[in-house]
Amino acid sequence: MVDVIKVFIRTEQLADHNGHLFCIVSRMLDIFAAAGHHQYAKGARLYCQLMKQLETLPAYKETFESFTAHGNHVDSGAQEMTQSMLREQQK
Repeated sequence: MVDVIKVFIRTEQLADHNGHLFCIVSRMLDIFAAAGHHQYAKGARLYCQLMKQLETLPAYKETFESFTAHGNHVDSGAQEMTQSMLREQQK
């Protein structure tokens, strides 16, 4: 489990968007579920799905490119962006 945390921290420090999502999907979801943190597992899965949709949504093309090509990441605005994406899906 310590290795998972190290990998996650390294992807955060390097602003590696794809590595960030891969670490959550391939490793952290299993840990959350095994530890009984089902809400964390559910939330992380939803987060990964929404972040993967950035590639296909034209309105967020520029945002996706800033994550992948420029190494930018969002800390405080992530919740707002996720909520706006959910609203768009409901339309």
